[in-house]
Amino acid sequence: VFPTVPIQTGTLMSDGTNVIVAPEFEVQMSNDQSFTSSTPSVISNLNVEILDNLEEIGLYGFQNGTFKVDNAGYYSVFFNLQVNNTANNNPVFGIWDDSANTWVTATNDYYSAAITDPNYSALRLQSYTLYTSVKLTANKTYSVRAKTNGGTITIKKLSAGSTGEGPVTQLSIRRIY
Repeated sequence: VFPTVPIQTGTLMSDGTNVIVAPEFEVQMSNDQSFTSSTPSVISNLNVEILDNLEEIGLYGFQNGTFKVDNAGYYSVFFNLQVNNTANNNPVFGIWDDSANTWVTATNDYYSAAITDPNYSALRLQSYTLYTSVKLTANKTYSVRAKTNGGTITIKKLSAGSTGEGPVTQLSIRRIY
């Protein structure tokens, strides 16, 4: 079917002329990270590379919460994170355009994972998931950021509870067009 078969591993896509392997990148947290600022701050502990199939996103600058892509286009973004202490502070998490100083995409809500029962002392955790597609520009710097509107929030590296623990905060980026 194809005149040549790509030798790289990954999802096949068409760029309009050729069938190519889409750049795919996944990264997890190295440690928990806390935030107190109402100014969007880089999630620098999002720095453990799990996958960079073409070594393009990482090659072009994914380091400690910031990244560039090698080709302009639409990218699928999946960002899952778990946070504690979200009482009355409406945290926001997402992808930030560093040169325009604005969110490319973000998620937030007013739900509170605060402990309201004085007889209950276990850590309350709240999960946020962002799954969308966004247009990114080649060689432009983006960062993964968080902010709070009051108090301290902590993004967790590992989930915790009676069922065990495991990596819970992860970002995946894949070019789709």
